[in-house]
Amino acid sequence: NAELETRLKPSKVIGFTCTFSQDWIIIREIIKKVRVLAPESLLVAGGEHITATPEYCLEDCPELDLCIVWEGESVFTEFLQKVDTGQDYSEVGPLSIGTAKKIVQAPRMDRIRDVDSIPAPAWDLMPMENYLSRGLNYHIQRGRTIPILATRGCPYRCSFCSNPAMWCNFWGPRDPAKVVDEIEDYINITRRAILSFRI
Repeated sequence: NAELETRLKPSKVIGFTCTFSQDWIIIREIIKKVRVLAPESLLVAGGEHITATPEYCLEDCPELDLCIVWEGESVFTEFLQKVDTGQDYSEVGPLSIGTAKKIVQAPRMDRIRDVDSIPAPAWDLMPMENYLSRGLNYHIQRGRTIPILATRGCPYRCSFCSNPAMWCNFWGPRDPAKVVDEIEDYINITRRAILSFRI
């Protein structure tokens, strides 16, 4: 708690991502601790697990204010702009908003078909070495890795997977040249991160 308190900066919005359902228990406890330390902040969650069960997440964690469901790239940006300018964000879709009396569920949205239009993450603004040096990733070997978007969606219908019900079976690839360019950028970013971490 003491370490979290010293590292948590005051903010209008604090976001959480939960991709896999087994991580929800941990994410939920972090949200509860952050709520105590940041009572005035809007606590927002997104990701695969959140999209699959927004009502459950809001009921299971009353400290969470709202969920951004489906593909959040443009929605979260619009939401942040509304909050930053003091506008009503309740009409921004797709959001699932928790209130004292009910949960307002978001309508289903169309998939982003132009995968190349999705901007690359601003990894250069993240303290990458803090994560890379500790092996904090989902790679099976726990080495120095960084995620990259080469395709989005899945054309298959595995019985154990929520993808067909949540996302349908859209599959869209990125331009291979853009993927290679991004890999080269990431190599340069991680090299700079190593140098800055050693200094």
